[in-house]
Amino acid sequence: MKKAQASMDLLIVLGVMLVVFAILFQTIVADRITERIEKEVLLDAKSQAEKVAMAVNEVYLGGASTNKTFYLPEQLVNSKDYNLTIYDSGTVICETMGKRESVSILTSKLTTTILNDSWNTIKNEEGVIIFG
Repeated sequence: MKKAQASMDLLIVLGVMLVVFAILFQTIVADRITERIEKEVLLDAKSQAEKVAMAVNEVYLGGASTNKTFYLPEQLVNSKDYNLTIYDSGTVICETMGKRESVSILTSKLTTTILNDSWNTIKNEEGVIIFG
């Protein structure tokens, strides 16, 4: 075998190995990025549920005539839609991407479980939390 042929064979083998390595690397990196984005969105969902729970708890513990205004974004990070629901069992649940994040609240005496994507005001009227 000539030196030129051996060099060409080596270059072809190295080229194929480089392509295989690049494909594997891209696949691994893409999976990691997807996982990171999902964790980031779920963390934001948990944060929004905690924000609502904290507001409800503050108003409830503040007693009659206490009120609070808080903001809920239209979408979570990375433009992900979400639904926030307050259940009579005393739980705030934020659903996004088919997953749920939940936070407990101190009361189940609520007049509504519907929240707006913007500014929300809640008040305590004799132990009942009113959204409006």
